[in-house]
Amino acid sequence: MTSNSHFEYDFFKDTSYQPYVSDLYHYTSPEGLLGILQGNSLRFTHIYFLNDKSEMIYTYNLLLQDVLKDLKSSINESLLKAIEGRAKYVTNENYYNEESGVLFRTDYYVASFSKDSDNLGLWNYYTKTNNKTGYNIKFKHDLIVDLKQHYECVYASCVCYDKQKQIELLKNTVSKYNDLYNAIDPERETERQDVIKNLSYNFIMYSLFFKHPKYSSEQEYRIIIGNCSHVDDSKLEFRIQNGLFIPYLEHKFTYGDDGERIFDGIKVSPISNKNLVRYSLTKIKNKINAPYLEISFSEIPLRY
Repeated sequence: MTSNSHFEYDFFKDTSYQPYVSDLYHYTSPEGLLGILQGNSLRFTHIYFLNDKSEMIYTYNLLLQDVLKDLKSSINESLLKAIEGRAKYVTNENYYNEESGVLFRTDYYVASFSKDSDNLGLWNYYTKTNNKTGYNIKFKHDLIVDLKQHYECVYASCVCYDKQKQIELLKNTVSKYNDLYNAIDPERETERQDVIKNLSYNFIMYSLFFKHPKYSSEQEYRIIIGNCSHVDDSKLEFRIQNGLFIPYLEHKFTYGDDGERIFDGIKVSPISNKNLVRYSLTKIKNKINAPYLEISFSEIPLRY
């Protein structure tokens, strides 16, 4: 299924939607940081290959278990059947196999950030042993400006973790499209199918920005790029992890050709050898000609 970059998604119309965050912190490994700094680029990973295996499925389970249960008696029967069919299709274990052969559908590639510059949970994730150091790199909002110059479909927002808010948004959207569906003469089947298609676009966008409440401490902000499957797959790069070939898009920053980059700070996870780490990062700053790049350290006490 393809999406329309000019389509007005209900998620972005909501008053709680936060399109702008001044500073975004991307937590990463030493290898990831080096790739960003030396390559002046950032990777966007296919959403199916993120660490949370419930990505996207979470929203469709909400539809089946919470939203449709309450709205069932008020929704047009044929529309209800279409919604249930879509939700069951996405949550089916054969979904990936069936979708892999669909031409012109939109694949979504994600880069994750946090609004929190010193998050213990994220440090623990990227510093899994006493011998490994984690980092975050502070991006300015200019990153989104730069992306929109190169991609037709770029979506950015804070993630919504509030389950009641998620249910409310889904109910409002389903009810709105039910009214639109009922207003069309049943003989005009093509127009009714367009309503179903546009409703499904909304479900996709909700699924990209809804996450389980248990992840709320991460304070995630997402930037997502849409890429046309098969047609634009030549743009993809791959890395290997756990025996899988992980597809990703690598965006080379072009904003700031005058020497000022989109990122302007590095923070280091709780460690003991701060002086040596600072020295090594200073050498990288010299190499990439980034004297403005501020180096700081987590204020969280180090545990042994």
